[in-house]
Amino acid sequence: MSLLPEIMQDTHNLALEECIKKELVIDIKPFMIYPIENLPDDKLLYLAKEFHVTGYEGWNLAQTRAQKINLIKNSLVMHSLKGTKKSILNALSSLGIEAEITEIEARPSHFTVKFLNIKDRGLTEEFEKEIMEVINNYKPLTRILDKINYYLMQAAMLYTGARFKTLETVIVSSIEEQI
Repeated sequence: MSLLPEIMQDTHNLALEECIKKELVIDIKPFMIYPIENLPDDKLLYLAKEFHVTGYEGWNLAQTRAQKINLIKNSLVMHSLKGTKKSILNALSSLGIEAEITEIEARPSHFTVKFLNIKDRGLTEEFEKEIMEVINNYKPLTRILDKINYYLMQAAMLYTGARFKTLETVIVSSIEEQI
């Protein structure tokens, strides 16, 4: 995924961008001096405020302790990329939400978001409002969100069986599948 506008995405500029990306990759995790995993739940909010991830920057959508910790750990990366498509994807993936962003070729500066699986959260008006606020918070200001597609998926067990009767022998078999 390139950060360059589409008009500048020729082979030379893309190669230059790849070289720059390789040189500027910094692993910021060693600089995290807070023992986040050992903090009680009520203290996580203080760190979230310090790292500026409260409210619609992700905290409202975080449901579990692991998602809140992941949000705090990824906050520096998310803020360094803020205003790019990748920042939206990082913020949503920190919350356990898979998404794809597609730019609309016929309409410059317009994009759509497709949520592949919202991980058993359900689709409510409150969730939809919070998702919109997170996207608006991390998207480039020059981009316009046209449409959001939600795909709700559930895991289910499917039991199938077969019975064959030949003369006096009865054969019964079943297969358990995860769909």
